[in-house]
Amino acid sequence: MKSQRFQYKRLGLLLALSTGLSCVSLGLPLQRALANGWILYQEGNLQPLVGTHTFAGTAGQTVAIALRTDGFSGAVVLIAPNGDEVARNEYYGRTSGPMIVTTLPTSGAYKILAQSPYGQAGTYTVNVRIATAYDLAFSRGVQLNQEGDYAGAIAAFNEAIRADPQSPEAYVELGNLLYDDARRLKPEEARSIVSAYERAAAAYERQGNQEMVQMLRDLIVVVQAEVSPIPSGAFPGGGVR
Repeated sequence: MKSQRFQYKRLGLLLALSTGLSCVSLGLPLQRALANGWILYQEGNLQPLVGTHTFAGTAGQTVAIALRTDGFSGAVVLIAPNGDEVARNEYYGRTSGPMIVTTLPTSGAYKILAQSPYGQAGTYTVNVRIATAYDLAFSRGVQLNQEGDYAGAIAAFNEAIRADPQSPEAYVELGNLLYDDARRLKPEEARSIVSAYERAAAAYERQGNQEMVQMLRDLIVVVQAEVSPIPSGAFPGGGVR
């Protein structure tokens, strides 16, 4: 795992002082700009803050690349040895930071770009590991949810829970998904929303993350008020549906 702090780099500066104009045209020729009274006219290139990291990959490896940021939104991009973009992710799930789960197409030096798309500075960590059964199932659940296959996503998150019952993120994602789908659930099915959040809160409590524990407990109160009846109970068979 590597930890780094984004530092602002001088990528270019566009400074315009006008005596009568209120807008700037970057394509304006310098001579015309000076004739119109500009004191300074320069072109620059502003880009998101980027941290670059490399690792040696082997063709056929299925890896999980995770970016965790402290207080700002991040994005992660994977570049192949030949310079092609393999994958990118700015929003992995509601509870976890950006993550890429992919099979490497070739052997060689891969580049990871840890980005701050909105120009925010702060600390972050990036890590690469061989993808676990949990990573594969969780990633599939996120993808299916984005594609609108809610039944498939529910099954995938349940698979992730069975692969790693101690990881809270899959419980939260499952609860969120069920909550979004609650109007179509039968009352006896709706109880699984609270059960999922309860399991997630317990897992976060074991990790010492009291902020997430409190957030989930508050969410349980809201869910119980909005979707009725939702009796709190045991998580059925380790999963739902």
